[in-house]
Amino acid sequence: MIRSVSYLAELPNGKTIAGKYEPKDGLSAIKGPNGIGKTFALEFGVGYALFGVDAVRGGASDYKKSEVEMTFDIKGDTYKVFRKNGSVASLYRGDTPIATGVRPVNLKIAELLGFGLEVFKVSNWIRQGEIEALSAMAPADRKRLIDKPAGLDALDVVADWCGVQRGLSNKEAEVLEGQLRKPEQPVEPPGYIPSADLLPQIAAAAARKTERDQLGGWLSHPMTAPRYPATLSFTESVDELQVLLAEHQTAKAQQGSLQNRLGQLPVAKAAWEHPLDVLQEQLDCTKPWVAFDLAMSKMPEPELLSVEEIEEQIALSQAHTAWKIQADAYARHKLTCPACDHEFHPQGAAMPAEPVDSVHSLPQLKEWLASAKAWLTPPEEPDCDRPTMVVTWTQADIDQARAAAAVMVERQAIQDELGALVVPADRSTDYHARLTFEAAQASALAAQASYDAWVVERDVKQARLDALVGVDEELKALSAAKDASQFYERVVAAYDAALAQYEAGLLQVGQAKHKAEQFRLSQAAMKEMKVKVKAFLVPSLNKVASHLIQQMTAGQHQELLKVEVSEDFDITVDGQPLETLNGSGKTVANLAVRIALGQILTNRVFSVLLTDEVDAACDEDRSAAIANCLRAITGSIKQVISVSHKDIDADHYITL
Repeated sequence: MIRSVSYLAELPNGKTIAGKYEPKDGLSAIKGPNGIGKTFALEFGVGYALFGVDAVRGGASDYKKSEVEMTFDIKGDTYKVFRKNGSVASLYRGDTPIATGVRPVNLKIAELLGFGLEVFKVSNWIRQGEIEALSAMAPADRKRLIDKPAGLDALDVVADWCGVQRGLSNKEAEVLEGQLRKPEQPVEPPGYIPSADLLPQIAAAAARKTERDQLGGWLSHPMTAPRYPATLSFTESVDELQVLLAEHQTAKAQQGSLQNRLGQLPVAKAAWEHPLDVLQEQLDCTKPWVAFDLAMSKMPEPELLSVEEIEEQIALSQAHTAWKIQADAYARHKLTCPACDHEFHPQGAAMPAEPVDSVHSLPQLKEWLASAKAWLTPPEEPDCDRPTMVVTWTQADIDQARAAAAVMVERQAIQDELGALVVPADRSTDYHARLTFEAAQASALAAQASYDAWVVERDVKQARLDALVGVDEELKALSAAKDASQFYERVVAAYDAALAQYEAGLLQVGQAKHKAEQFRLSQAAMKEMKVKVKAFLVPSLNKVASHLIQQMTAGQHQELLKVEVSEDFDITVDGQPLETLNGSGKTVANLAVRIALGQILTNRVFSVLLTDEVDAACDEDRSAAIANCLRAITGSIKQVISVSHKDIDADHYITL
């Protein structure tokens, strides 16, 4: 649907056509005098906005300047398109730009809609003088026009693609089958031992060789005996020194905290002349009385007239102003008969009599009304007595005086606590010395145990080293046997891989043949689907078009009752070819089929119908029936925007 449209165009002759409107749901009629640009509001405001200069009769060179901006919805998303001078274009989804440049914007809008200008001009936009565009087409052109939005051309594309893929899959199977060769199985050599059985023996021999090398390396680095630290001059333990150090730190921290608190306390100021409770009471009553006096000073002088009398005078003034505007419009549109010089209005309207005007100006009346309404709810007096003192203090002054009294008590308590505090001596140096001594002592004791264990381990390792003689020769013989076994196993692995590749090739051949069969079935399914879609589309189109043509003729023309569209898109009305109808019958038949096409093909994407002078060839009764039909279809088409020189009954009116 369309949310808003604004446009401006300057023609080579200097004339400027501009407009702005916001269509609503339902039937909207565009009104305005001849030459104001009603057709332009659709052609330029909507057609040019969506599809560029191709939608405008003439080219970009026919306009000295052109600008258009339209906000619209497609499938629940809101978009805004802007075009200028035929060479600048941009498209936004919400506030996000999604296309810039004329061609990208044109392609993106066609992608979002699922159809282009050619389909739009038949199913969504019935332009002035082009109502018979559908009947003027050859059936093949109608079929091509409808196939794309209905998805039938896509089914043809998919069916053709399936046929191509079927041929490619058959060719793939043929090529793969010609490349298959079955491999020859190798002969096992005499005395073969699997390398997997030799690997544990090699690993064990390699482990013994590694053990021998590690033993030699370990024995080449002997350990030295440990050294013990000298004794200390004090006897306290680490735990005892920790307690003494904690006592010193706690007392020191407490002393610093008390001194810091004492330094942060403010110095007390002099006491006030009156008790603090009295000062608080006077301050609390001052604020509401000052606010009340200020509100009373802003109240206007009371008026002599009541609110009802003033509103009555305003209504008289506004009615007289509306009459003057109508009288001016009436005077501008009066015409003079060239035969008798008699003046008359072109629509035969009579000018109503001048109503009574107010004796007062409208601004003065509105000012009096505001003043009178203000006195309906005057300010209320505070619920406390007026202050008896001149208040020169603030709430902060009172709070500070109360805090100062509390500070004096707190300051004395901190000073007494500082005087009673005793800080013991600092033993941190002795504490760290004791830690260093005990760590060195423990290290020496641990080293002694490690040294004793090393001596025992040295003797054991030397005995094991003597038992590992000859491991190099054993490892060499096992490695040679492994290499011979692995060579044979590689040959077998190559055979197994070739055999697996051969079997996989057989599987690929079967898969390619299966894929070819699936593509054959898919191609047949696409063709069957196209038949089913047309079987639904054509009866639906016939039903909707027949219902619409009966509405437009109000059921009074028995020769215009049934529309039939064949699968080849030949169109008949009660058995007569559409293109052979005459007069308003041909008009309503074309209109019914085109609206039906829009409802079936494009309405689910863009629920908008634009009509321009579609009733120009119809009498008043048929024009009214067409208008009623357009109003009725708003139950399925959200927006119908119509241009007509006739006075049609619409849900909304757009005046240019």
